[in-house]
Amino acid sequence: MDAHHRLRELLEAGQLEAAILDPWTGKLYRASASLWRRFDADRMIESGETPVPGSPNTGSLLIKRFAEAHAHGKPMPRAKIQEAIEALKEKIATESLTRPQQADFLRKTFPSYRVTERQITEIFQAVPVPTGRRRKSDKKV
Repeated sequence: MDAHHRLRELLEAGQLEAAILDPWTGKLYRASASLWRRFDADRMIESGETPVPGSPNTGSLLIKRFAEAHAHGKPMPRAKIQEAIEALKEKIATESLTRPQQADFLRKTFPSYRVTERQITEIFQAVPVPTGRRRKSDKKV
């Protein structure tokens, strides 16, 4: 109950944003701060359903959660990609890593940057795959 009360306070003060999803049309409606001043606001938060504006139906309550500032760093600049390729080549020379492990290595090596999937793909294309056992899909029938 304390968490519901605190959430209602944050919504009413405008520190958090909420929206109402109409399941019939798929539209999103912005939930105003006055909605949280109603007598049944605690019930709406607990059930996760609110009345859809201009409709007798109820919709799902969605609350926008903001990520922490340090969670998403700056995007990795183009100049750093070559540095990431060299770091990955050095790491692969000493250890055998799968592609997901290589992606984790890149993210840990450059923690102040956000490495996108497109950049990871570009780095993987520049780093040769170590030879190993052939896959079944590569075998001739």
